[in-house]
Amino acid sequence: MKSVFVRAPNPWPLPHPCVCIFLLILDWLVSLSFSGFHLFLSLPHKKKCEYIEKLAEHVTVFSEIGSKDEKKIIPPYKWIRQMKAELNAGSWKVIGEARESGSVGLFRSSGEVRQGLVEEILTEIPTEKILWEAPLKAQQVWFVELLGQNVNLGNISGNEVISLETIRVGLRGDTFNQYL
Repeated sequence: MKSVFVRAPNPWPLPHPCVCIFLLILDWLVSLSFSGFHLFLSLPHKKKCEYIEKLAEHVTVFSEIGSKDEKKIIPPYKWIRQMKAELNAGSWKVIGEARESGSVGLFRSSGEVRQGLVEEILTEIPTEKILWEAPLKAQQVWFVELLGQNVNLGNISGNEVISLETIRVGLRGDTFNQYL
């Protein structure tokens, strides 16, 4: 699957000509056989869901939930409400935000997992519908231990892919005992 990351400019709403340009770009990307979109749009949630619906008619959509701002703490009920809405709008998977630093969204500034948030999300959203950003090894281990070796993890640096796979199959000390 060829995919592209789509980020809409601020402020929103875009003036009418910009919406037309967005749709032209979408048509162009579809014509190039792009079939997946990672959608991060800073706009009112209802409008974001409308764009997900439009995109989902043509491509596979991954939409991102959470904030890239470490000062903005989103309560669990809002994460759940937004995830449900975006899945209902047509997202194939929703992405739990963490940034490359692993210190926002799903995680505290120290990198520690906001465990209560994750557990509450899992009471309402099927794990197979979520891609958890977990760029740090300790975060990856935590998710593998909680959700199993096939947990959907993202924001993994290219030079960490093999390391993550060894965690998944128990070839590292972190998860070795899980497979005995």
